[in-house]
Amino acid sequence: MIDPLAPTDPLLAAVLAWARRQATVRVVLLTGSRAQPAATPDALSDFDVELYVDGDPAIYADDGWLPEIAPVLVSVGDAWEGDPTRLVFFEGGRKADFLIRRLDALDALTEQLDELHERGFVVLLDRDGRAAGLPAPSGRPRRAVPTAMQLADAAREFWFEAAHVPRYLARGELWPAQTRLANARGELLRLIELHAQATSGAAASDVRHLGTALARWAAPWITQRLAATFAGYAREETFQALQAATALFSRVCAETAHAAGVPAPIEIERAMRPLTAAIPDMSGGP
Repeated sequence: MIDPLAPTDPLLAAVLAWARRQATVRVVLLTGSRAQPAATPDALSDFDVELYVDGDPAIYADDGWLPEIAPVLVSVGDAWEGDPTRLVFFEGGRKADFLIRRLDALDALTEQLDELHERGFVVLLDRDGRAAGLPAPSGRPRRAVPTAMQLADAAREFWFEAAHVPRYLARGELWPAQTRLANARGELLRLIELHAQATSGAAASDVRHLGTALARWAAPWITQRLAATFAGYAREETFQALQAATALFSRVCAETAHAAGVPAPIEIERAMRPLTAAIPDMSGGP
């Protein structure tokens, strides 16, 4: 859809004014929470902007063009599915994430919207009418029942990270112990997302990036137990947080597998859980 009100935002208006000056930029889409009917954006929400260009997207891979939009505080480059991105904080603290893609990527969306665009998008610029063929988004996420492979992958990554924590604690190395615990918690979040998808019934669960709006889509019994998986910078607190994380992961994994009708990866847990159950005694030497 085309939203004539969108360019009234000063930053978005500046982005569009810049895009209109670039002959290679043919289509501009707004995605993310500011374009999704089911989302609740606020004043701090990012602007997720897709630039579809005639030519090589790599010409926008550096940040030399960003000050032409607005004064830049900091920007970082990355890639998404091989296409360059620029993640930017502009003056005033406003943030925009740019994805630069070839025009043929738009043609692929015309055939079928992907998960991101199915949730909602706004056409802000369409020089040649190519975006007119895009299907109307449903505004809803697609339901995807988790697979046994997804559960096994999450379990492998979780228990691999978790098993490092007691080892670092035994050496008195709190920083790497906390880092591994945080990595394990990232895999726990991935599992919580799968749990939401498996238990949502006919309607898809509105799972969000990085745990955004977690309380709205995760099961209450899960969110009530999350605080215990975080720790202060202390040995015993870190170990107790690990125990809370492993217990929660085990329960969520079992319930997700049951709801999805797939086998739970119990062999991985059985093999690795003893390595997380206690801090090793290093008094005996190597």
